[in-house]
Amino acid sequence: DGTDYNYSWNCGEEGPSRKKRINDLRLQLCKNALLMTIISGGTPLINAGDEMGHTRKGNNNSWCMDNKLEWIDWVDLEKHKELYEFTKALIRLRKDHPILRQRSFKGSDYKATGLPDISFHGKSAWKVDHENYRRQLAVCFNGDYAEKAEGVPDDSFYIGMNMHWEPHKFYLPRLKEGKRWYMLLDTSASGTAIDEDEPAELKFEDSVRIAPRSIIILIGK
Repeated sequence: DGTDYNYSWNCGEEGPSRKKRINDLRLQLCKNALLMTIISGGTPLINAGDEMGHTRKGNNNSWCMDNKLEWIDWVDLEKHKELYEFTKALIRLRKDHPILRQRSFKGSDYKATGLPDISFHGKSAWKVDHENYRRQLAVCFNGDYAEKAEGVPDDSFYIGMNMHWEPHKFYLPRLKEGKRWYMLLDTSASGTAIDEDEPAELKFEDSVRIAPRSIIILIGK
């Protein structure tokens, strides 16, 4: 049902699997999809059940079905608790940081803060890889272009996406003097907490290694 062409991938095995590596990869891809949706501009469109792995068994047009394909099984809330907590953490991150929900960007540093309000990067900072075989992209949000509720500038964010099946090193845009990048989230790692009070320090200040088929969020403080 629905479109005849689906941009989907079964991660190496069709249907339910008992293999840990396949289930781990599927969870990682679910996290990627939720992260890209929640940090996107506009209103994040999340279907009921997405936060607990409700797949509809691959059916892409089940809205009119009154059966197990469409019903939400609340047992999944406990079964997929990691994904549920991950979704909550992302929603909280978006609510806490106005720079992640800006209505518009100009793509320039019109306030002379040192970085554009939004900028795009590839494996090299300031250079997007446009070739059709590339699977890497990064976006940087400059927190100086948004204000928190307490009246102070927001933090900056770097979201690096590596959809390749091999790891890649991404070189980072420099923050203004006195600030540096910290690791806030990595979808390839286990765990769901986003601890803004104690983010992980990067091993190298000018670059970061992104694992295969994963997304990272760096925070600039």
